[in-house]
Amino acid sequence: QKMKLTSRLPYAPRHRKMDSASSPSFSAATAIKTHTSAKASRANCAADTFPVKTHHLIVHLDKNNPKVAAFSADGSSFEVYDQTTFSQQYLPQYFKHSNWGSFVRQLNLYGFTSSRSRDNSDVQVWRH
Repeated sequence: QKMKLTSRLPYAPRHRKMDSASSPSFSAATAIKTHTSAKASRANCAADTFPVKTHHLIVHLDKNNPKVAAFSADGSSFEVYDQTTFSQQYLPQYFKHSNWGSFVRQLNLYGFTSSRSRDNSDVQVWRH
């Protein structure tokens, strides 16, 4: 008996243009309201995609520890102020690792771009 194998990508490839209905929005204004706490978010992580988990993480930090990471004033990007604390303390709460490089690689796979803050070159700004 032959088995049919199908390949599914867990992300939308960069070269494929996504419409606004299927595109993971990363705006603070469109935060998912059903998950009001980090605990609720982590309970549903099995079904969550990387962008959703990342959004929950930044929402949590923006509310509880904005000295580590927060959304920009206009909500179009998020800024990481303390990479060490972000990766060691918060990444393992949402992902199966604490590796900053792996997190960056995933952001890049989903089409996020990074830059440095004009005010402080230690601050990394991510936008989609």
